[in-house]
Amino acid sequence: MSTLISFLGKSQLDKSTGYRTATYQLAEGVQAKVPFLGMALARHLQPKRLVLLGTRGSMWDVFFESEAEARVLEYTDHWEALGHAVREDRVSQDMLDDYADHLGREMGMTVICRLIEPARDEAEQAALLTTLAELVPQGETVDLDVTHSFRHLPMLALVAARYLGRLRQVQVRQICYGALEMTDQATKITPVLRLDGMLRMLDGIEALACYDKDGDYGTFAPLLEREGLPASRANLLREAAFLERQHNTEAALARLRQVRPALQALKGPFMQLFGRQLLARLGWIDAKTRHERELRLADAYLARNDYLRATILMQEAFLSRQTRDEAGAATDFSRREEVRKEAQASSAEMRELFYLRNGMAHTVVPSNERVAETLCQERTLRERLTDLRRRIFG
Repeated sequence: MSTLISFLGKSQLDKSTGYRTATYQLAEGVQAKVPFLGMALARHLQPKRLVLLGTRGSMWDVFFESEAEARVLEYTDHWEALGHAVREDRVSQDMLDDYADHLGREMGMTVICRLIEPARDEAEQAALLTTLAELVPQGETVDLDVTHSFRHLPMLALVAARYLGRLRQVQVRQICYGALEMTDQATKITPVLRLDGMLRMLDGIEALACYDKDGDYGTFAPLLEREGLPASRANLLREAAFLERQHNTEAALARLRQVRPALQALKGPFMQLFGRQLLARLGWIDAKTRHERELRLADAYLARNDYLRATILMQEAFLSRQTRDEAGAATDFSRREEVRKEAQASSAEMRELFYLRNGMAHTVVPSNERVAETLCQERTLRERLTDLRRRIFG
């Protein structure tokens, strides 16, 4: 199902001419001369539901200005009463419920009129988001019209779009704004701008934040596909993320080296805004040796407070370094295990690193008192791992 949500603000009403109209360009070859864009969008998009949100002084009576509603003479008295209430900032929800039923019959869709506060402070802004969550069904497809809202509400509409997407799995298809100030003076046509590109920008910011938290390249895949990256290449990012997080760094390396040229070739808005940051996060693959790559990844996981992975990769980087001159030893588990045991016996730092790794990997409190104390405080653990990294690798 689809829903159009439109905000109503205030507008000057001329007693002789009514509300000011504009000729909006809804789509290629589709125009509508109306005082309120939301009604024209509803007729153009044909949603199943129209949700109208406004304050007690919003221009609720604008709907009865159009020819489609003016023919319903029995509503004349009610219309006049609503007009007085609008001008005096005292429109009630009961008034709106009556008109919602009338509009629904006229337009052939469900119409919901809901009073909201002006969203002047955080409490009122939160209340508006709660109202939207109550009005919009789970998984709905939504179009937003912010043309006639108070000037601060388009910013809140962006928050609402993200909020509904996360809380109700709503897909916000577009955010529309009839830009009256951009009206062509020769043709008198007013463009209808699409602001939903801002949502994709927020998607990029969110993807970067998610990656910085857990190191999952897969969060970028759907955004890059939308930018033109072939699905087969986008899947390489997902596979690389899975393999890296299983510490199969060489397999992850192969996939990232395959996909990086395709990323560098993209020229869309996402890569324009976030490409440098994304490619920087793949920079570990440029290290020349295996142990250097593993150490870079260990540093990255330590920076994002993933202490277990950081510890595992520090240990693996040490083993890769110690076996780098032995043919095949870097991938020979039994040889790496021999080196690990030798290092634990001869190096206090490697022994402690191994104990820390085991202490984090298991639920039992380590018997080593120093390790147990280190694992009790995040700051102590971070400082200790940083010190071990310096002492083991320089």
